Amino acid sequence: MPPRKPDTPIRTPSPATGPEQESRPTSNRREVELLHENPGQLIVEYRSMIGIVVWNMIQRGVFPPGEHKELVQAVTVKLLQLIPNIRRGYDGRSLLRTYVSAIAVNTLNRLARGQRRSEKGLPPGDPGTEDPALDLADHDIQVYVRRLGRILHLFPDYRPKLIVILKCYYRITLEEGELRQWYPECDRFSREQLLALSRTQTNDLAHGELFAALAPIVGEAEGRRVSADTLRKWTDHRIAEILRLLNGNPPRSSFDRKTLGELLERLSISQGELTI
Repeated sequence: MPPRKPDTPIRTPSPATGPEQESRPTSNRREVELLHENPGQLIVEYRSMIGIVVWNMIQRGVFPPGEHKELVQAVTVKLLQLIPNIRRGYDGRSLLRTYVSAIAVNTLNRLARGQRRSEKGLPPGDPGTEDPALDLADHDIQVYVRRLGRILHLFPDYRPKLIVILKCYYRITLEEGELRQWYPECDRFSREQLLALSRTQTNDLAHGELFAALAPIVGEAEGRRVSADTLRKWTDHRIAEILRLLNGNPPRSSFDRKTLGELLERLSISQGELTI
């Protein structure tokens, strides 16, 4: 039987909010100790948090309500498998609970992609076997995720627009606050269209079609005529700039368009609304 829908949307508490805020330093120390001494008990205590993360994904339409129990179990098993990586990757910069919840969200996103591939008749594979170099529990990748966050702040004049376009380009679900900061007067139709575009799978919509759909909305926001080709070139230039700053000059890393999308997804998971 699916879980009862709460009266108000449930959000995973952020590091700065939540009813247990006053006791968090002590609680986090205890949870870190459990991570190293009794990880099974830690994951048991995180079951309610995992349930909230799953329910949030269900509310966003990623999974049907009837799959809640099975998804909680799947995420629990995956987290237990990732304990060695979590031990190595957790650096204390955030609450352990927040860090693990981000991994849970990432696990669910991979499961969703695997389901969609199966529905399309594509080889399903194991949604948890992507390149381990881009695993959320990898400390080195977290360094680059934070670097990407700093790089995005180097574009203050058009950062809100850049976030919206990049999230649509990489099919990373937009947040309402990101849309409001970029285009406060956005009407309901355009808002729903942007949200839908950010949730559309890459195989369902070619980049040319994506920019054709985005261009009129960008034009409305900026009060001028914007062609799909102009928007595509603008996006290509911004992505090239970000990659140049991310990789360094001379290059010290080799991120490309695809792996930039992976980093942006992880940044979205760890920070929530990127315009804040």
